[in-house]
Amino acid sequence: MYLILSLKHTKKEDESITLWRSNNQGYCSYLEGAGQYENFIEDYHNSEGNLPINQTILNKLDKIQSLNDYGEPVTFIHNSKKNHSILNIEFVKGKLCKK
Repeated sequence: MYLILSLKHTKKEDESITLWRSNNQGYCSYLEGAGQYENFIEDYHNSEGNLPINQTILNKLDKIQSLNDYGEPVTFIHNSKKNHSILNIEFVKGKLCKK
């Protein structure tokens, strides 16, 4: 299973990395709302602005726990230099890009 990270929708000032929802239906910031993709489509899910990751990679990333507007716990992937290094991505001229 894969999660799809949206590099193009993640800004430098964002605390978390943006994720795709299920069935290519928009974006969210927390893991509980993210879609789980059995496979990914090259040049669509794995493109300049998107990055699929598997559970092994996800387990290596630093996460932030918080409460949503309803007081329920949610988990975010921290938009940090450590995570950027693990994912092999970086900000170039304000845009998150693959190295």
